[in-house]
Order: sequence, then structure tokens, then C-alpha cells
Amino acid sequence: MRRPRRSRRARSLGRGAGARDGGDPRHGDCPGPADDPGPADDPAPQPAPSTQLAHASGEPSPAGKRPRTAKKVAIAAALSVLLAAGGGAGYYFGVYAPEQRAAAEQEAWDTAHSSHALKVCVMSTGWDTSSGASKLPVHVTGTDLDGNDVDEVAYVDSAGDGISLVQGDYTLSVAASLLGSEGDVWGVPQGTIQVTVGDALGKDEPVDVSGDAQIPLGDPLDAADVTDDQIAAARDYAKKGGSETPDAADALANTATTRRDDAAQKRRAEALEATLASLHSVSMPVSYRDPGASPQVPYGYPAADIKATWKYPAVDGTDDASGAFNLAKKGAAEKLLSENTSVTQDNGNQMTTEYSATGTAVGGSIVGVRIARLSHQTTTRGFWRITGEFWDLSCGKKASFSDVCQGVYGKSRDEVSALAAQAIAKFVNAPDSKGSFPDQLTSDNLSETVSDDSRYYGTPDGLVIAIWAGEYGCMAWDAREIVVIPAAGSSHAAGDDVTAISYSPYS
Repeated sequence: MRRPRRSRRARSLGRGAGARDGGDPRHGDCPGPADDPGPADDPAPQPAPSTQLAHASGEPSPAGKRPRTAKKVAIAAALSVLLAAGGGAGYYFGVYAPEQRAAAEQEAWDTAHSSHALKVCVMSTGWDTSSGASKLPVHVTGTDLDGNDVDEVAYVDSAGDGISLVQGDYTLSVAASLLGSEGDVWGVPQGTIQVTVGDALGKDEPVDVSGDAQIPLGDPLDAADVTDDQIAAARDYAKKGGSETPDAADALANTATTRRDDAAQKRRAEALEATLASLHSVSMPVSYRDPGASPQVPYGYPAADIKATWKYPAVDGTDDASGAFNLAKKGAAEKLLSENTSVTQDNGNQMTTEYSATGTAVGGSIVGVRIARLSHQTTTRGFWRITGEFWDLSCGKKASFSDVCQGVYGKSRDEVSALAAQAIAKFVNAPDSKGSFPDQLTSDNLSETVSDDSRYYGTPDGLVIAIWAGEYGCMAWDAREIVVIPAAGSSHAAGDDVTAISYSPYS
């Protein structure tokens, strides 16, 4: 029986397989048909491929001639190769290569426009965002690689992180202060920092510019020097991104405000304490001739030169309040001097006046001022009129006596009046009160005296009230100073007479 021949297509695929596998392209590597009767280990000799192709119809062909059908197959195969080659080149140049170029261009664009995290250096003391402090608002301006203007605020933590920029040239400056977790506030550094993000960086590559971009934040401000505007600006930026939440920003600002207020109060107290310690009397020498003392006057005393020292209280403080106090007390002395040296007439005799005002720190920022004015007629007679005032050296203005009663002495104004009435009664009724007139201690008289705020002043002995010549006694009494509320540590009690006046106008 004759073996069936393989089809031209099968051999063609066989040759293709052989070529792919590296065998002889003239012979296929595929095994024969399944019904081949030849022994597996000793196959029958195969006819030459040209003979089999020539005898595709079963008839032998003339020797030396190639079958026409085989020639057609060869031409078809060649055309297939050319078409395949032409199709691959077209795909490569028409589709694949442009896609690769586009992908590369996109990658380059993405890299160039990627954002780079910049690490800067913030030189500070005590600032730690990990402990709850707000971040530093940094104003970033400049131009990116596409020529677009950049104007934004970045928030930098205490490690120097928080700024991200694409390629471009930029200027950094601090927009506002920041808020520490303990209420600290830092100053705003002046000046700017120039930063360039170049094209040598990889996509999203971070860059450390801390060697050049250094922000000198420094130490926190003295809490007493912090202003409301600084706290408000720091709060606003903290709300916009410097703190985790707006409520956290408000809490930091409130802490800063409390810290500032406490520090300012402490500073004022220290300054006031130093000012009060420097409270003293300034002397104003006065020398003038008393024209009333002449042979024409009834008493016949010769003219006399009156030499006196006018005094007024002053403090060494340089603040506005101290200046206001000093100016007011000096002005009062000068005004009184100009009005009373030689103008008052008493029974045809010239009257002159001496003046002595002294101050005593009585509590807090309050100064008690005792004003003693002596009016006299040559050497014949004279009398004192003593009044008092209270001044607040925290503002340089007179203080309300009612406020002083409550704030300094811990009593209401009515309680002080009652205590003053008791003190006066005790003094007038004392056995050693020469020339006293107890019958004058009427409720109306006492009410008039103790309700007069100008009668009270503060001294080292405590709160004192003045009664004037002729009140509750004869004119020989002159003015009297009676303790109402004794000072702590004073040897005097309520009702004691602590009068300190003298009269020696002539040299």
C-alpha cells in the first residue's frame, strides 16, 4: 500500500516550524501521520521533497523541471514575508514609536511639574509644633517654570517641613508670628530668602535647602511686650492652616493673651513699686518781704523777710502716669504760691501762705497726699488748713475716695464715715484734750465733717481725717489730725492725734 502524502500546507507549516526551531528549513520537524505503517525505530526512506512536490498529482514529472504549482507557492510565501515585514514597520513607526514618544514627553512634563518638598531651617528657641504650637506662616511669592505667578502661604513646622513647590524662582518671607503651646509669641523676622527649584531634580524629589534658607525666629518675645495685633494676626493664620483646627488656634491665642496680661500686670506692679519707693518731696525755696509788717500796722512790727520752703510730692518714674502726677502737684504749688504770697488782707494786715504737700504710698498704686497750708499775719498769728487727696499712679489721675476706701482699706464709704465719727468723738472726749468742747459733737457737725472727702488722706500712721481750727474746740487748737484706720504695724490707734505741724516763718 502506498503511504498518503502530506499536503503542501502541512509541509509549509512544517518548514515554518523547522525554521523557528533552528532545524533545516528544507525539512519539517513535525512527526508523520498517525497511520504511517513504517516501524517507529526504523522508518522507511522518504522520497526527496522535490519528487514528492513534483508528484503532487501522483504522476512523475519530467526530469529537471520545477512544477508550476510549487513556483506559485514560493511566490506566495515571499509575498507573505514582505507583507508581514511591511505591516510590522508600519505599526512601529505609525503607532508604537509615537506612543513611546508621547509617553516620554508626558513623563518629562510630569517630572518638571512635580511638586518638591523643601526643607528649610527655622532657628528658634522653645518652638515645638509636636507639642501643640502653631506652624510658622511663610509667604511664598515668585514665578514657576511656566511663567505663572505664585502667591501663597505655606505653613512650616518646627522641623522645617511644610513648603512644596514646582520648578521656579521664589521669595520666602514670614507672614506673621506663631503661637506657642505655653502662650509664647515670637517676633516676625524681617527680610526675605530667595529659593530656586531647578530642573535637575527627579519627579517629586524632596530637596533640602536648609543650608541657605534659614529663618531667624529666635527667642520668644517678652510676654509683657506682646501686642493685641500680634496675637490677632497669629490667631488668623493659625486658623487658616497653622493649627489642626480653628478651635485649637483660638485656645492658643487665649493662652497667649492671658500670659501677656499677667506679664504686663507684673511689670506694671514692679514699675509702680519702684516708683512708689522713689516718692519724695521736692523743695521749692521761697523768699519774699512781707509788706504788711510796717510801722503803720497796729502791732508795729518791722518789715520782715519771710523765708519758707514750699514742698510738693514727686516720683522718679519716667512713665506717663508719673509725669502727670508730678506735673499736677508742682503746678498746684506754683499756682498757690503766685496767688497767696501777698494778696490776702486780714484786718488791714498782709497775709502770707506757706505750703507743704507730702505723699505716702498707701496700697497698690494709690498715693495719699497730705496738703498743709499755713496762712499767717507777720508774727502775730497763723493757722493751718490741712486737706487730703488720693492719686492713682497707674494712670496719673486722682482716685475716687470711695474706691480707695474699698480697695485700700477694705471698707465702704459709709463704714469709713462711721469710723471717723467714732475717732473724732474719742479724741474730743479724751481727758487730756485741752480746750475741747464735747458739746459740739452733734450729729450734724460730725456728719458734715466725716462726709467731706477732702478731709481724708493717707499717712504712714494710716487713714487720717483732719479737723480744722475752731472745730470741736477753741481757735488755739489749730488743725488736728486724727487716726481713723491705723496702718499695719503703726503704734497708733483709732482716735489718736498724730498732728505734725510747725510754725516758724521767720529766719
